Amino acid sequence: MSITNQENSQVTMNFVHRILKSSTASSISSSLSKSHHVSHQQHQLLTHQIQNAKLLYFGEFHSEPRIIALQTELIKGWAKCLASTGRRGSPKKPSRPRLHVIMEHFSVDMQGILDAYQCRERDGSEENQQQQDGRQLRNSDGHRSSDEEAAFESLVRAYKEDFGTEGHDLRPYRDLLEFCRQTTTHNNPSCIEEDVHVNVDDKNDNYCEVLLHGGFIPRNHAARLNKECPDIDSKRAFFEEMSQRGYLPKPGKGMYEALFAGEDASSKNTYKLRGTREHQLLIESLMNGNDLYSPVEEKEEDDIDYDADNQGKEENEEEESPLKRLYQAQLLKDHAMGYRIASLLMEHHQQNKINSESSSSSPQSPPTDDRYLIIAGFGHLKHRLGVPECVERYLRAEAVGHPDPERRSIAMDVLLNILSHTPDPTSVGRNNNTLQRGEGTALIGCQMMYEAYLEDSYPPMMELMANDSTDNGKVEGGDDNNGSGNEIDVDAKKGELLKKLYLQNPELLDKHILMSDEISGPFLRYAEGIARFRHPCADYLFVYDEDDENIIEKNDLIGSNGNDNGNPQSLCPYHRTQSSNSINDNDNQLDSAKHETIAAYENVGKTAFLRGNSLRARAIMSRLGYTPDDLSYLGDDDLYNFQGVSNPHLVAKIRQGERVLDVGSGLGIDSFLALRDCGGDVVVDASNTDGENHCDGFVVGVDLAESEVKHASQRGKERGYSVPNRLRFLRGDVETLEDAFDRANIQMENAFDVCISNGAFCLVTDKEKAFRNVYKALKSGGRMAISTTTIVSDRLDPSFEWPVCMRMFASLESLKPMCEGIGFRNVEIVDADSPMEGMEIPEEALMDDKEIEKDGAGDSDSGKKRFKIHGKYADQFAFLENIDMDELCKVVTVYGEKP
Repeated sequence: MSITNQENSQVTMNFVHRILKSSTASSISSSLSKSHHVSHQQHQLLTHQIQNAKLLYFGEFHSEPRIIALQTELIKGWAKCLASTGRRGSPKKPSRPRLHVIMEHFSVDMQGILDAYQCRERDGSEENQQQQDGRQLRNSDGHRSSDEEAAFESLVRAYKEDFGTEGHDLRPYRDLLEFCRQTTTHNNPSCIEEDVHVNVDDKNDNYCEVLLHGGFIPRNHAARLNKECPDIDSKRAFFEEMSQRGYLPKPGKGMYEALFAGEDASSKNTYKLRGTREHQLLIESLMNGNDLYSPVEEKEEDDIDYDADNQGKEENEEEESPLKRLYQAQLLKDHAMGYRIASLLMEHHQQNKINSESSSSSPQSPPTDDRYLIIAGFGHLKHRLGVPECVERYLRAEAVGHPDPERRSIAMDVLLNILSHTPDPTSVGRNNNTLQRGEGTALIGCQMMYEAYLEDSYPPMMELMANDSTDNGKVEGGDDNNGSGNEIDVDAKKGELLKKLYLQNPELLDKHILMSDEISGPFLRYAEGIARFRHPCADYLFVYDEDDENIIEKNDLIGSNGNDNGNPQSLCPYHRTQSSNSINDNDNQLDSAKHETIAAYENVGKTAFLRGNSLRARAIMSRLGYTPDDLSYLGDDDLYNFQGVSNPHLVAKIRQGERVLDVGSGLGIDSFLALRDCGGDVVVDASNTDGENHCDGFVVGVDLAESEVKHASQRGKERGYSVPNRLRFLRGDVETLEDAFDRANIQMENAFDVCISNGAFCLVTDKEKAFRNVYKALKSGGRMAISTTTIVSDRLDPSFEWPVCMRMFASLESLKPMCEGIGFRNVEIVDADSPMEGMEIPEEALMDDKEIEKDGAGDSDSGKKRFKIHGKYADQFAFLENIDMDELCKVVTVYGEKP
């Protein structure tokens, strides 16, 4: 996605932006490496930090593409986290959580068209039946839309023509809405027809259901309250109508007690919606621009109780100021959305509890842990006032005042849940996949970068503005700034300076942003002003550059890495993937990294027949613990095709008759040794019927690169093995391992005694999914020995620009809890004693390198050379030579047993 026009509606994070956290007064990514990598990591980190929240408020500026880009990435990331919980536990696959997205953009009356858009059955509850009119999304021929284009256009048409009350432009939200639709059509068999286009991967089951809900009262009713209800009688009739329509609670229900200001019937009969002094000050400041954040020496009217101040006042129109009437209209929207959210929370909690009790054999089984994202204008959520305040009030009122004790109990459960502290992922475990029960709430707000006024604090911009003495926004000076008469566009230059600061020194950018009064006031000094706010404007603040012209281009990314020639082909393949695809979402980027990996190893396989340095291979393999018998068995014709990082055989201890899976088998070296150890390399005499020479052992190797699979298969035949009966190589991906076996018509599940891997897991993007597939492939009692490189600490030093391949390594401490969480027992992380540097290579091996180079790497006629993955990018990452890689990284073998 890229920021283009609204017609295209595709958006991504290829613009200057930061995500700040109020509790730490810093960016959530301030500890990471350079910010052109942060552009995708910021939203990933944000997803990680909010993933354990029960309820997330997102305060937006409507239809802003950059904000919608973040919202879309957030929904995708959260849906993926929640989907992972549904794959754990019972083999019957327990009900996975759902993500509910409640949007201001749709009124509650529009729930019918949203349900139809998502191919969902309508809710049969009384209140929702009142709110839904049963409209179905259909094409002009009367049939339900069968593709994304038609479905979205039908939604837009119904939104505008059948309702027409809300007036939002839905087209910028298209990607967000279509993603939500795909998660429900994917899980609804009645919607999956031959002509239905579904992008969500049915095989991988990557996302939970994301359900859309209308959240607002139709806007015309707020205008009615402001303009058409001047007295008590008209207000009474108005609110009775709103309750009957289901927008507000009905009299006699517990929630009704939270609707109006006052503590007794007489004061409530003034029909003034309940608010607070600080909320009224906030709303009025949005209209008149009053400063609420500058420090005050005395608490001006801080002790005034807003509700008490308005009790019993039957004000007429003359006594009621226009600002107060507008505030009541604003409150109507907040109350309606708060009531809608509180009702949905209770309804889903009750239904999930019933479903859990009826479907689970264990009465202690917890209900499905649904999560909620509320998208509304920032003014409805700022400082946790407005809608968040109303949600809590309605739940409190229901928990205390509803006549049904079961209803009170449900309200109390939900209230305590959202008032709890949201678990911090860093405190519940270092594994990024750790997902806890949803508790508490979080608030994300938005601010435009220009409001930070960097030209008042950042010296290069201050100097630029000081030189801007013209009326046309130009300053004199060419590239050499020698007063040659060339003019520079000030705004364009400001954009360049901002982009450079963002790419090269993001922490300094954070500092200047937080120095700004416009941001530090509501975000950090919120309690010092006249309003005395109790909460910051947001827990997380998304600060973005609104300039459509100032986009982060591929060349900007390459240049920021210190690559003078600017040639992407000179970059490490993983680094090139990062640079050239940094404007894509994280899923696409990881897919691209995988494609680069495949391409690189395809080249290795295509040149594997060329002579390599067997002396060097002997030295390395001996250091890794391969025995002289191992090296002799392999022979000089295959030794130089060794590709591993360690020796998994030392841990696997393969026995005669065992069935072995080799993940990332490469050019076949470890598979050949495994075949020997399991007895599968023995040629059985077909005439021998006494069974003495019979052996059940066989090996299946799986690798991403087709050329390596072909080379290993060919070498297996040349070595005299029974291919494919005892030894077989398949092209496949450990993250979708079963697909490779399905294509070959081989059973994978519960089929293997041992799984080995030597280095392949280093570059697996989804480590947990890979380990789960290994678990699935093993028999009961089976074991794994996965050799892989890890990062010893939590993170890489942000002072350096690390190759993406290194950033794909798992952290050392994450592996054991990850494997135990999957179900492995007796998990051990065995030090492979495989040094990252300093391995001694005999002089004769070094001389052989020179001879091979002189001979054209084994083919003097063609001049072809063996393709090498490592060693050709030294210039780009020369700083690695000055770092002790053995302190930074550790090669280990992960051992575990399947019960």
